[in-house]
Amino acid sequence: MKETFTMKILERECSDYAIKLRSYRKLYSDRSVVKNLDIVNELAGHSGCVNALSWSRSGNLLASGSDDQHLNIHRYQAPDGDKQFQLATTVATGHRANIFSVKFMPHSQDRTVITAAGDNEVRVFDL
Repeated sequence: MKETFTMKILERECSDYAIKLRSYRKLYSDRSVVKNLDIVNELAGHSGCVNALSWSRSGNLLASGSDDQHLNIHRYQAPDGDKQFQLATTVATGHRANIFSVKFMPHSQDRTVITAAGDNEVRVFDL
């Protein structure tokens, strides 16, 4: 029996840790998933490729970290407008290498973001 995407998800969620780890890898390389990917929207503001994204707890903000070493905060708008995302702010982080991780800190009311970069530094920003 051929495994469907749905069956792979079910196996991942109902199995022990080792099986879950293997099933994650299978999902990322599933041709049906890759085949159905499409560009829905593009974020403006970075001059390098985006390596990290993080939604705020409220779901209204999206933080992005990039090869340009900047942290951008995008405000999500209802999909009925021309653009779903508006660049709210750009932060020159001071990192000396690409940003690979960005995260809104919990319990900060979406006001604190951390970044981690290839320069082996973690930085904290109050928005």
